[in-house]
Amino acid sequence: MSQITSLNEEELQGLSNRLLHYAKVALEKEKLNMTFVMLTNILSQDTLLLAVGSRAGELMNLAFSLETEKKNYELDGVSVEGYVARIPKLVSRKKQLIPPLSLYAEQM
Repeated sequence: MSQITSLNEEELQGLSNRLLHYAKVALEKEKLNMTFVMLTNILSQDTLLLAVGSRAGELMNLAFSLETEKKNYELDGVSVEGYVARIPKLVSRKKQLIPPLSLYAEQM
């Protein structure tokens, strides 16, 4: 679970594809089931949540009652499949993101 904060939405959007790639690399290197990256816009008080891994999209859907967008991206010949969702009013990793993800992960 990682988080990048910015006041610039364009900057965050520009990072999303590369961060999906690096999330996949971390997932494989650390032998994780799933990994998440928060791209938080401080001005608009929302987060673009990126996820990679087995059932990560399903977990996001359950934890936040929303539909994720499946995203495919290729960087340096490596194909990455991940999930993306914008979550309004989500800015805190510890207080707002981890509790619902943990709760629904236990039920999966």
